[in-house]
Amino acid sequence: MKFAICLLLTFQVFTLNAVYSQTEIRIDPSAAYGGAGSQIFENIHYIPLETNNESIFGAIDRLAVTKKYFVILDLSTNSILIFKRDGGFYTRISGGDVSSYKGRQANAINDFAIDRDSNKIVYNKGIGNIISYNIDQRKPTYYRIRVPGKR
Repeated sequence: MKFAICLLLTFQVFTLNAVYSQTEIRIDPSAAYGGAGSQIFENIHYIPLETNNESIFGAIDRLAVTKKYFVILDLSTNSILIFKRDGGFYTRISGGDVSSYKGRQANAINDFAIDRDSNKIVYNKGIGNIISYNIDQRKPTYYRIRVPGKR
């Protein structure tokens, strides 16, 4: 009887592992040697981004994809750029000149979050400024938070 229960439990464990197993790929970039994308992915779609004076950026420091847009954070130009999913340029959110205030960068856009339900980008601009940007209406809403030591 004990043997039958042990065999049944072992069978259930192996069955659960087979049902819930997932393929997970982890790549250590320092040990990667390259290769063709077709060796890793079934299909790849390249979407060229529109290039004009307003859409030029230095680097993609962060990329987020929504249903309608590609959102790119570029720290080198202190900007968030928004492209339509077909690659067409939509708009740029510029942080302006980055100055220093008590050792911290004022006006710097360091990161963003996307509220996918309301289609808004929320980001901080410098010290004490939170901005909610409605992507579809191209309309920012500004919020000030009090930062100790700043007037």
